Amino acid sequence: MAEGKGGFTLAELLVSCGIMTILLAAAYTLWQTGLGLWQRESDVLAIQQEGRIVLEMVAREVRRARADSVEIMPDGGSDRRALQFLVDEGEDTQAKISYLQDGAQLMRRKNKGDGAGTNVYLTKLSRQNGFSVSFVNTSTGSRRRDAGSRLAENEVIELTLRCQRITGDYTVQTRVTPRN
Repeated sequence: MAEGKGGFTLAELLVSCGIMTILLAAAYTLWQTGLGLWQRESDVLAIQQEGRIVLEMVAREVRRARADSVEIMPDGGSDRRALQFLVDEGEDTQAKISYLQDGAQLMRRKNKGDGAGTNVYLTKLSRQNGFSVSFVNTSTGSRRRDAGSRLAENEVIELTLRCQRITGDYTVQTRVTPRN
């Protein structure tokens, strides 16, 4: 630097610009990583919440089922199973309700004798074992998943949803007992 004049040399400016570039690149990388983690966790939270809501809707309906009508049915000849039961809908009126997996969807079928209706409840199921049903013995803890099985007195129904996302599979599970 010349005497009496203030300022920076070209070398000082290049060094400071290089340091600033490195700091900005590090800050940008941290920001991108944080944003990616936040999006992933938001996705996980959304699928878990959706799975819990759907499973609670199914459980609420199963609680209304006639206990002697709850059974595990074969689902189209495959090794997958459907849950089927009867629900009282008023005087002398019953509806047959089935929950089953169709591809990546959880389907609900209701037949009241006046026609059948189908609703899609969840569209992000794992294609393998996305919806499973077991009867669990409350004394021994043993499970039954056989097609044609009917709920026994000392058993509860275990419902499991496995939801699939790019970030991984997530499982939501509950046990429910019919009240009727």
